[in-house]
Amino acid sequence: MGFNTKIPIVNDGLTYYLDAGNNKSYPTSGTVITNLVDETNVGTLLNGVSFDSSNVGSLVLDGTNQYIQVGTQSSIQFLDEFSINIWAYCNSDLSTTTPETISGKGNPNNTSPNLVIYFRGTASYNGIAPFISSTGGATNFFLRPDTDLSDEVANNWSNICVTRSFDDWRLYYNGNLVDQKTDVTSGRVVNNTSHYLRLGVKESGSYMDGNIGVYSIYGNKTLTAEEVLQNYNALKYRYK
Repeated sequence: MGFNTKIPIVNDGLTYYLDAGNNKSYPTSGTVITNLVDETNVGTLLNGVSFDSSNVGSLVLDGTNQYIQVGTQSSIQFLDEFSINIWAYCNSDLSTTTPETISGKGNPNNTSPNLVIYFRGTASYNGIAPFISSTGGATNFFLRPDTDLSDEVANNWSNICVTRSFDDWRLYYNGNLVDQKTDVTSGRVVNNTSHYLRLGVKESGSYMDGNIGVYSIYGNKTLTAEEVLQNYNALKYRYK
């Protein structure tokens, strides 16, 4: 696996890695982006997603109808332990609570298990808002930074990492822990087989206006704070 980084990223437990700036993952054109870990569960670029060569390379989403569909409905699940690590650019001033979906599996508007990560502004959401539910709105909860990062996140690149170790959920921003919550809903898993993982949109609506550079999953591993920082340092030269 060649990840095109100056500092090694964490390889242990890595199950999915998309990098628009790596020709082995995305050769600057076409509608397929490849998982660098094992070349399975490729992503499909839909409705004209384009490429930007700045910052080594990223995929551009227009906020209207463009997104990336990943794998199959059943191939990617988020169970008791996992980590999601993303480099994304928010092309919005985040002056309202209107969500911009970075990634989503499932739909918060129905009763299936779901996990959606948003850019979302104002003091209600503080710039970044991962939303987790197992039975729709009745038992949902979300993470958010302890302080409002909306101005910092808006019109800027962000490294966002969400980790789970059973009932312990954590949100990191640019290598720093910004929220930690205990999930009181026992056994919550995002294991539905009727929804794709999508980047730039949830099941439908709330499209993202911005760029995605790197998207990675550690399918059965909770990254430590040190590992989250290592991954941030490995790629910050491209975005900061």
